[in-house]
Amino acid sequence: MEQHLSQEMEEMKQQISLLKEKLENQNIINEQIFRNTLKDKVSNINRTALIQCTILIAAIPICFFNLENIGASMAFNLFTNIFLLIALVYTWWSHKGLNTKAIVTDDLIKTAEKAIRTRKLYKHWYYFSYPWLFVWLIWLGWEFYNISENIYMLIGLTAGALIGGIVGGTWGWLQKRKIFQNIDDILTQIKNIQETDK
Repeated sequence: MEQHLSQEMEEMKQQISLLKEKLENQNIINEQIFRNTLKDKVSNINRTALIQCTILIAAIPICFFNLENIGASMAFNLFTNIFLLIALVYTWWSHKGLNTKAIVTDDLIKTAEKAIRTRKLYKHWYYFSYPWLFVWLIWLGWEFYNISENIYMLIGLTAGALIGGIVGGTWGWLQKRKIFQNIDDILTQIKNIQETDK
């Protein structure tokens, strides 16, 4: 009887040990799945930034030569390209530190802080870019007025600028929205996992 009881106790210990091992493995798998999901979100954010940077790099020489060819002033040309260069550097700087390697090595709080930093920097960009854009648009109108030989040329330049502005503005807004959505998803997932661990 005593031997039978001892045998049952030993079996129970083994079962508990197996259960603990399974739970630990499950936690490891869950954490890997969670971190892979975070990596995907960060990859999407950085891919969007890479596309933006690539377009900005291409836009600098294209804008310079096109503005020169239509007869825009050198001051306006430089003003435009300095803005594009600042946008390029700021976009790169906004994403600095938020990368897929950090997801594996950093704790969740650090990852959340980096995501919040990127979101904040994107919001701060508009405090700088909107006033610059306002001045640029007025100056652009003045440049078009000065270089237009007739009303048809002025209408053509203005229509081209409006179409380009609408297309570029819509694309930029969609990219910003995509980045904010991914950052919000990252922060929500981190918050949920922290609440689960409590």
